[in-house]
Amino acid sequence: MKAIEAFKSKLGYVEVKDLVCPRRAWYRYNMSLRELLAVSDGYRLEAGKVGHKVVLRELELAGCTVEKVVEWGGHRFRVDAICRDEEGEFVVEIKTGTRNADHDIQIKLYMMITGIKRGLLIYPWGFVVVKADDRELEELRKVAELSILYLDAEREEDVPKNTKYCMTCPFKNRCGAKLL
Repeated sequence: MKAIEAFKSKLGYVEVKDLVCPRRAWYRYNMSLRELLAVSDGYRLEAGKVGHKVVLRELELAGCTVEKVVEWGGHRFRVDAICRDEEGEFVVEIKTGTRNADHDIQIKLYMMITGIKRGLLIYPWGFVVVKADDRELEELRKVAELSILYLDAEREEDVPKNTKYCMTCPFKNRCGAKLL
């Protein structure tokens, strides 16, 4: 049956936050829908969707471009919103939980692929302004390009690890990478 095969087949996409490490991107790209559902908290995902919709509607009413699709490295990524103020454009990422380092990495990757150097993380409890300099964005660009390069590797062992970001990686136990 096609539905069962789809459930077992690999996702074939990567999230922008996974581009921080070639091994992390490889795991996500090669994960099956079955594996994704097994590691996902369905209640949290549903609550996140509702929160996103409300905030996106308000951002759109304020003149922001919401759910902007950006192509980079042969892949498409969806930025929650791109807004403009008197200082220029900024990337917006909506989060429904507590702040963690992965959020900063994710918005900086969005900033890198859009070429926008300011970001705003929106949480239920408030917001955080995020800035990145050219050096930091260039470092992220290099590792993201490497991550894209290895997506179709046949074996996990062939994919390099970027141990700088292991603490925030959802695959750290599977990977076995040691922090530098």
